Amino acid sequence: MSRRLLPLLLFFTTLSAFGDDAALFTLYKTRVAPIIQGTCIGCHVSGGAASSTRLVYASGSSTSVQEANFRLVRSYIEVNIKNGSQYTFLNKGQGQQGHGGRNQLPRAEDVQAVTDFIDAIALSVSDGDEDGVTNDLDNCQDVANANQADLDQDGKGDVCDADIDGDEVSNDG
Repeated sequence: MSRRLLPLLLFFTTLSAFGDDAALFTLYKTRVAPIIQGTCIGCHVSGGAASSTRLVYASGSSTSVQEANFRLVRSYIEVNIKNGSQYTFLNKGQGQQGHGGRNQLPRAEDVQAVTDFIDAIALSVSDGDEDGVTNDLDNCQDVANANQADLDQDGKGDVCDADIDGDEVSNDG
């Protein structure tokens, strides 16, 4: 397995095990916040060149500042995902889509960090069967089952499980 995929795999495992908020915040804090605080904060602050945009950050490293910036970025990305523009945040950071500051993500590691964060948010907000349970937590992603019933506790929702009681006999037979 490549070194770039291992951290993302571990993140998605954490996302599934602990819920999306804590895992997303950890990903943000460790990989995205340093980019924002080191690069974006120069313009995207109150009174800065980009202070009229939707992304105006608080400066600092305290937990409350990190949480506020996380909520701001997450909300911005979620809106873009819902509008069919998942990678707008990344594209703008790379100097595309009307970003006045040109490319602010010249390092491949920074591009990967932002991409991983966006993909994780997309996973947390996606709900393919529209049952109100996001795909990362849904035990039957193709058929609506809001109650997530799983009689035999095999990880497959009863509505998708050919053997809901785990007796190795098909539900049909």
